[in-house]
Amino acid sequence: MISVSVSVDVPNLAEGVRWTPVHMDLHVDDFKASLARAIAAGAKQEQLFENAKHPAAAFCSDPFGHGFCLIERRPKK
Repeated sequence: MISVSVSVDVPNLAEGVRWTPVHMDLHVDDFKASLARAIAAGAKQEQLFENAKHPAAAFCSDPFGHGFCLIERRPKK
């Protein structure tokens, strides 16, 4: 299952941010497979965060530079 949330960020142009102010967060059940599929489809992985205490997350961009995040969905305890 995939759920989508949309957030609006105000870019700091002094830092050279090139993402649009709106991007999607995609919460996925199989993080590694979803990331591999996105990259195979032309996405670029910009940053990867993996920590045992928190869900994994990848900041990505599509071939046109639109940003999106893949976020690992973990079962609730």
